[in-house]
Amino acid sequence: MIIEAAAYAKLQTVTAVTDLVSTRIYPNHAPQAATMPYIVYNRISQQRIRHMTATAALRETRIQYDCIADDPMEARNVADALIAALDHTSGTWDSGGANQASISHAYVDNNFADFDQPQDKSDVGTYRAVVDVVIWHAE
Repeated sequence: MIIEAAAYAKLQTVTAVTDLVSTRIYPNHAPQAATMPYIVYNRISQQRIRHMTATAALRETRIQYDCIADDPMEARNVADALIAALDHTSGTWDSGGANQASISHAYVDNNFADFDQPQDKSDVGTYRAVVDVVIWHAE
């Protein structure tokens, strides 16, 4: 099971998110000429949960979502829709086949806004609203 694929599938089922970004939800990085707004997600960490004598069949995964837009309010609106979709959720996130994930609990651990300076000599940068989600799920 790939938790990232299940998390992607979960967002694809949330109309509040897809109304803003359509299918522009990318793993690791966006295409260079991607239409804004969009979401880029990365698995930041994953640890196996242990108890006194063995490893439990539970993992804690942190995924960072970067909501990118050319307007700060648009980036924040995408982040707010993402937070509403993922914060304090549980159940099955399913993208079919081996990418079905049994979620014990998912919650937003952190979120903040940032501005990425332009890479050329223009005055046009991009706005980024970052949302860190911690997901407790079965192995």
